[in-house]
Amino acid sequence: MTTEEKRLELEAAGIKVRTNASPARVDDLYAEYQAMVEEHGPIVEQDIEPVEDIEPVKVTVTSSNDDMFDEFQRFLKAHGTVMEGGKTPIVVEWARANLNDEQFNFIYRGRVSK
Repeated sequence: MTTEEKRLELEAAGIKVRTNASPARVDDLYAEYQAMVEEHGPIVEQDIEPVEDIEPVKVTVTSSNDDMFDEFQRFLKAHGTVMEGGKTPIVVEWARANLNDEQFNFIYRGRVSK
């Protein structure tokens, strides 16, 4: 399969590939895509609800940071996508609504919690 065919298949699956991506980068992205398809099945876009129509979920949690991070991990596992993970829009909105500033910064800005 040529690099251009791989690029077209990735773009058809909704995976953006820069126009100046090297052939090696396209090969790497394609290999990751193939591994994801083998593990989770093909990407199906028509059955996915738009993120804008989904309200962030409010969860009442104890004040323990460990409990809150456990809740975040459960929500991430239930609602995060394979490609975006914690950057899935609904997960980010949940984190904004449910985590305090310190916790949010720890997860999303890489700051060390003190």
